[in-house]
Amino acid sequence: MAVSDTLCVEEGLGLAWQEFAFSDALGVALLGFFLSVFLAPLLLRRYQRKVEMLMQGTSEAQQDDKPPDSADHKQDRTSSADDLVGDARTSSDALLRGIDQQSARASSALKSAATVFGVIAWVTLVGASAFYQAFDRSDFLAWECENLVIVTVAIVPLIVIETPVRGQKVWLFGAIATLIALITIELLMDTSMSIEERIGLSTVGALMLGVIYVAIIGRRLRNAVPLMTLWLMALLLPIFPVASFFTVIETCESDYISILGAFAGLGLLWLFARWGFRLTAKVAVAYERQKFSDAQFRITLWSIVFALLLVMEATPDDDDVIMSFWGLGIVVAYWAGAVVYRRGLQAMSAWPHPQAMLMLRVFSNEKGVQNLLDDVSGRWSFVGPIYLVGGPDLAKAYLEPHELLLFLQRRLKNLFVLSRADLNDRLQKLELRADPDTRYRVNEFFCHDDTWKPTVIALLDRVQVILLDLRGFVNEDSGTAYELDLLARTGMLRRTVFLQDEFTSEKIVAKIIDEHYDGTIGEKQIVRVDRNTTVDAVVQRLCHTELL
Repeated sequence: MAVSDTLCVEEGLGLAWQEFAFSDALGVALLGFFLSVFLAPLLLRRYQRKVEMLMQGTSEAQQDDKPPDSADHKQDRTSSADDLVGDARTSSDALLRGIDQQSARASSALKSAATVFGVIAWVTLVGASAFYQAFDRSDFLAWECENLVIVTVAIVPLIVIETPVRGQKVWLFGAIATLIALITIELLMDTSMSIEERIGLSTVGALMLGVIYVAIIGRRLRNAVPLMTLWLMALLLPIFPVASFFTVIETCESDYISILGAFAGLGLLWLFARWGFRLTAKVAVAYERQKFSDAQFRITLWSIVFALLLVMEATPDDDDVIMSFWGLGIVVAYWAGAVVYRRGLQAMSAWPHPQAMLMLRVFSNEKGVQNLLDDVSGRWSFVGPIYLVGGPDLAKAYLEPHELLLFLQRRLKNLFVLSRADLNDRLQKLELRADPDTRYRVNEFFCHDDTWKPTVIALLDRVQVILLDLRGFVNEDSGTAYELDLLARTGMLRRTVFLQDEFTSEKIVAKIIDEHYDGTIGEKQIVRVDRNTTVDAVVQRLCHTELL
């Protein structure tokens, strides 16, 4: 390379560095988040269709066993389930208290962390406003209100994300009312902009808040958006170094430099894309090894997103430094919140006598049906693991990072049970310990058409309670009818809570039970679901199940 070319490259890189703005880099990182929100529904739909297609097929391996015959069916499996509990039998009242206490402690740890993060961030933003703008007593209250709005937008979603369902509506209503009041005050008091500019800015902020709330509170999106955001952020960040190469190309009138710069830019894009995918793979592996829970993953990502927004607010666009002193204050706020949250979780201990639950159901794509099961599993996870046969109806509800990664790698079939030997291997590898946030996991077993029955039979020996969702059950020849018959033959109906609705065929249910079960189904075992049914009502019935 000639000396003139070297000087030209140095000049081009110098211009690129001058044009670089830290806020632009943060904006690109946040763009990855917003893109993931809009792309996640498409990805989830394809994931659901792939799961449904694989379930309808048969396993590649020849089954080495068949569903039990009538003699095997009659074996009472309650004794084997009792062995799992041992002497640590938990009373129903203690179990209910445990669920409430564990949930309250986890929520308290999160609220404390969000409050610490918010207070420090608000003080930082007020300081930045006073430092970068000419101090005017008449405008200072408007600055405080504006910063309070921004911080409120940041901390409320963090609190709501893992708040028990019964409190989410209260939090959302309070957050919206607070935001409306604060924005109104700001519009009336901030005289630095015209009323049209203030209305426009408030509208954009409200739209951004809406997107964030959809991503955080959406039952399906919240499972896919975090990992997608991580990958898209890594993919989009090389825009700036690539742009610097093109600045060099524009500065240097040399074909040699142009070709070299173009190839360097494309190579950098490829390297970052590969690095981003490896990063997401490492995160997925760490999750699979229970280094953190899905809730911790979501909370960490949302905290980073909001911290980036606040750093942008604290760092003016015309600042000469990469990150202002006040931007570092937001980093301190994030670190302090993270420490408080971690200490709060460390002060908790997992429920000492985990009670495993098997969730069986009629496959349904109705959101109301799925939401209740999702809420029940969320509450029960504080006292024990949940097992279920994966299906297209709940595929998006319980999507985990490593499952999404396998789908992106086109290796989703690796999740499916292939044979009895494969099933036994998966059961042996099950982690029954709780995650660092003291929650137990939902363990999905994806099965082909010829492997789901042996899977259900094997899982019966590992649980203390069963939730059988019979809403919409009308077909005597369905898979749910087989599961009901199996529970009757194995004596596990005593451990079962039934969900029924107006569409449940109680005649078919009674017919199947009467053929193979000598006892009776108590009224306390049945929850008739309607619009007023709460998750707590279902959890209470589960806790009072016989022999639990």
